[in-house]
Amino acid sequence: MQQNTDKKNENTGDIIPADSSIKNYTYVVRDEQVYMRENEVLILQKQLTTKQKDRIKGLCVIRELLHEVINVQLEGCTDAKLSKCQEELTMAYDSYVMKYGYINDKDSKRAFGDDVEYTLLCALEDSVDGKFVKAKIFTEHTIYPNIVHEHAESAIEALNITIADYGYVNFENILSLYDKPFDTVRNELKGEIFLNPDKANDNYPLQGYETKEEYLSGDVRKKLSSANVSLLKDKRYQENVDAL
Repeated sequence: MQQNTDKKNENTGDIIPADSSIKNYTYVVRDEQVYMRENEVLILQKQLTTKQKDRIKGLCVIRELLHEVINVQLEGCTDAKLSKCQEELTMAYDSYVMKYGYINDKDSKRAFGDDVEYTLLCALEDSVDGKFVKAKIFTEHTIYPNIVHEHAESAIEALNITIADYGYVNFENILSLYDKPFDTVRNELKGEIFLNPDKANDNYPLQGYETKEEYLSGDVRKKLSSANVSLLKDKRYQENVDAL
């Protein structure tokens, strides 16, 4: 009996196959009808009022345009391309607000709150002094592509990239970016990095290095004392003593 009911629903359009491009538990409009994707199918939302359907249709348009604004930025678009996408988003948003009110209003939440991307749309509005205003994404470049660095022209460039990516002196990464012998790179970075004797490990010669900003700050007296002791065994620490 259940199989017959399911087959009848499918034939009448109450349940239709879901497109893989549609995120699970999001609303989608097909032939002016509102569906919700639930796993492998789209289910017709018969319980919605006419006003709720109209709000959902409007918010689905805004969501599509918002994703376009996000995606073009991730692709490293030109300012002109971004501006065009932002204008389209602004027009759709302004039209929605004029007809139905703000996205964060209770009526919009009641209509669209079951959609997993409702919170994403809510982020289009900032609350300022008790009023909603457009967020920066309407007018500014807010998202930047994740650029993968594979090569550096100098040791200092490799160091700067590494600090930005890792937050510390990762010498293995520096050497992968700047294909030179370790001693050469170390000499080029003299004064920019220091080998901290308290973190140095003879078994792992690439470990223990810190940027000048990190090493020449904090408990400098303690570091100077440690550098002087280490200098008795290793002349490399002379530059530490001189800098401290």
